[in-house]
Amino acid sequence: MTHVAEDIKVVFMSPINMARKQAKALYDFEGQTPEELSLIADETLTIVNEDVGDGWWEAQNQHGRSGLIPKDYVEVITSMQSLPEPSMPPPPLPGVQAVPAQQSSWQAPAQAGWNNTSSQYTQPVGGWAPPAASTTHTTASAPGADDDDWDDDDWSDDDGSSISTEQNYTGDAHRRVNVPQRDTSASVRTKTVRMSTHNKLGFDIQLLSNPTQSVPESEQVRIIETQRGFEWEANRNSFSCLVDSPKKSSKLKGLKSFTVYQLTPSISGIAVQRRYKHFDWLIGRFVEKYPTIVIPPLPDKQMTGRYEEEFINERMKQLQEWVTRIANHPVVSRSAVWNHFLTCTDEKGWKRGKREAEADKYKGGKFFHTVVTPAAPLEAAQVEKDIDNFYTFTKKMDDGVKELSSAAVDQTKRYPNHFRKEYNKVSQAVNAVKEAFETDGCTDSGPLNNAMAETSKAYADIAIMFQQQPNRDWIPLTDQLQVYRGILSGFEATLGAQKAASAKVRESQKAYEEGKMSDTDVQAFSSHADAISYTLYAEVNHFQANRQQEFKIMMQNLLDEQIDFHRRITQRLEEAKRHYDAF
Repeated sequence: MTHVAEDIKVVFMSPINMARKQAKALYDFEGQTPEELSLIADETLTIVNEDVGDGWWEAQNQHGRSGLIPKDYVEVITSMQSLPEPSMPPPPLPGVQAVPAQQSSWQAPAQAGWNNTSSQYTQPVGGWAPPAASTTHTTASAPGADDDDWDDDDWSDDDGSSISTEQNYTGDAHRRVNVPQRDTSASVRTKTVRMSTHNKLGFDIQLLSNPTQSVPESEQVRIIETQRGFEWEANRNSFSCLVDSPKKSSKLKGLKSFTVYQLTPSISGIAVQRRYKHFDWLIGRFVEKYPTIVIPPLPDKQMTGRYEEEFINERMKQLQEWVTRIANHPVVSRSAVWNHFLTCTDEKGWKRGKREAEADKYKGGKFFHTVVTPAAPLEAAQVEKDIDNFYTFTKKMDDGVKELSSAAVDQTKRYPNHFRKEYNKVSQAVNAVKEAFETDGCTDSGPLNNAMAETSKAYADIAIMFQQQPNRDWIPLTDQLQVYRGILSGFEATLGAQKAASAKVRESQKAYEEGKMSDTDVQAFSSHADAISYTLYAEVNHFQANRQQEFKIMMQNLLDEQIDFHRRITQRLEEAKRHYDAF
């Protein structure tokens, strides 16, 4: 028998209930959604349902409240069992794969550049530590690892915190762990964007053997030479895509909630619905397929407040920007998996396309089989020089972006805190003088008192302007800079792969001189290395063209908003001054 009172489900303990398993909470756990039940270490619970899945159970506490709990946070009580205090931190919440930090074999280049053949690049790595009980879950297992249902909850969804601007990453294209730290010092909301999921490329140039059969025209990627250098051939069938109409949905009788976004590509005009986990699966396919193309990072996951209107609208805006970037890439926008993602409308077709994408025979190192390059071989020394210069540029740009991002974050904090408080102090001080004047007993002081009251109000209004302004300029700038930080981190692995390919060519040439390799094999190595270099040239030129245009727009928007902001402040002060001019 179940009674519902004040939104609390109360289950009376019948003999059947009493036969249910009892469990003891090993750790504190703070529920982040209405469906989750908070835990206090050592409290006793009744396990109501163990078949929820994804590492969650449904339980009831001693106060009659029921909800979902992470099963690894409790231990079932057997008869006469005495539970020891846990000796380890809480395990990761359901959906998180603990990936140990990997020591990369890549090393930073020597200061003299890449002429030192032993110098290689460092792939950013990050350690993972078990989260505190209130740290929410992040990424889940590899998409498609177990099942490929349309809404298979083995996939991750919007369930990670995004409060800090500093993150740790580790793993590969299938396993990305984001461990944000909560920033309690900031009184304004800050958002993060997951850094690029690129890592050390998992292919060896020796595996880049000639394809056993011709590559279909639909799979061929062409690189052309233009006045700006080597570039990807433009996608003749480019199109746009609109992301809108987010709505909250649920499954498992309301126990699992998520947000669905509507995507409408211009090629079909037919809307499809996608969850965040579908985007997460898609970016994994891109990273796996294109070794030398830097895929922009997705906006970070979030748990707390993820169904609030403000967050959903901001997430929709960020996803729109990500979709636009993909749609504008001349290679990625032509991919079958991108077309599948945007046009598939039924579950059966989704499963089929998902399997085909995961079994793509032209992914990773075999992607270079599809690349059609100019016939002329590249000059190895010039390639080394150009890539070395670009590496230096990316490091300097990354430092500059970090500095500008830090300044933007500082302004984001100062506007609603320091500046707002200072202008409120001025407002209060002017009002105090006005209140004093009101006690003077003079009959003709009314106009002055009214003018001073208006001045006090003007400064209070300006304080509100400062509180609201970061959402118009500094926060959008910070979001865009975070995306570029992710892109720049992706180039580091890509540049390292090109360096590794060049080293293999040198090794093959040495082997030829020692009579250990044929000239034909040496030429094959050189040809494969050129394919990698050509794609890197094309990707760098694509990046540089977009960077110039996007930073132009970013800075224009910042200045436009700042000009409008100070214009509104000036107008408000002029309005207050006119009250003095009237008498």
